[in-house]
Amino acid sequence: MRNMRHAGNPLAGLPGGTGLEGVAHLTRSYGDWPARFGDDLPDALGGLRVFIVKAGTGGAMFRSLQAGFLEEAAAQLEDGAVAEAGRRYRVLSDAWIALADAAGAGDHGAGIEPVAAIARLEGEAVAALEACA
Repeated sequence: MRNMRHAGNPLAGLPGGTGLEGVAHLTRSYGDWPARFGDDLPDALGGLRVFIVKAGTGGAMFRSLQAGFLEEAAAQLEDGAVAEAGRRYRVLSDAWIALADAAGAGDHGAGIEPVAAIARLEGEAVAALEACA
């Protein structure tokens, strides 16, 4: 949770934001990708898909794995706050998968709605985890 709120160490030392800051950067910039990448937009979208699906184990930037863990933990603990966090991460996972699907299809426009949802859902998911702590 701290890494999401207060930017942890960059992945593999790569430049750019991490945590919620990194998500905000992606969601702010995504709309400009056609102008920014031009003829290379299909490659950028393909790279985004790979990053979400392959680098993000579970197919959704690790959100699928996190959702599954929280869902199992909530059942074992009979904890409503953990169950809520699991629900939030499941919805967030679905949004990342929708973005990956749009990117894989080379359809930038189809990714706009999932990106908007991700912008909101990431913060909500972190807040739900914080409520468990």
